[in-house]
Amino acid sequence: MKGDGEGESEGTRKNDYGKLNNDIKISRRAFIKTTTAFGAAVAGIPYNLTDITDILKEDGELMMYPVVYEFKYEFESIWKLPFERFICIETWGCNWNCRWCPIKFSSLKKVNPISIEIDEITDLLLNFNGDTSETAVVIAGGEPLLQKEEVLNLIDSLKTETKYTVILATNGSLVEEDFIDRANDLGLDRFMIYSMLPLLNRDN
Repeated sequence: MKGDGEGESEGTRKNDYGKLNNDIKISRRAFIKTTTAFGAAVAGIPYNLTDITDILKEDGELMMYPVVYEFKYEFESIWKLPFERFICIETWGCNWNCRWCPIKFSSLKKVNPISIEIDEITDLLLNFNGDTSETAVVIAGGEPLLQKEEVLNLIDSLKTETKYTVILATNGSLVEEDFIDRANDLGLDRFMIYSMLPLLNRDN
């Protein structure tokens, strides 16, 4: 992750899941705002994730981890998955604290989030080869619905500007009927709710 005036990013490299694209840059303004907010959190000042997200971002921006995962699967299975690969966007912040959450055990736990404009995210994804419906873009987290309006804007942008299949991965706790209707109207392809066990495993 680079700041203003620090040259180009390292591009795409391999990780345990496949490719990790870190071409997302963070502005000096966003860096200062983020580190200040995290300093307050470390000092023990109470805060609400929704409030701090609103403070850190401008209108039309999404708070996310500064990485985009791209991975393909190559295995034999009796079930044929309808996708050749997945591209994952990890939004920042969650209203639950599940013991099994993979973010807790990944390198993302040590990375500060950034705020980025929705159009920039779409442009970045269009740079991945293979803009087809056989590629699924998964909007995950964290809990994406902490940023409902921004997530809806991202769904709209992706369904308007790309051919990708768009999936929203959520723990389900913040899903409302109005949001479902709006997401469906924008062409969201699938909801993926992964909260079958959190009711038994929640720490908070």
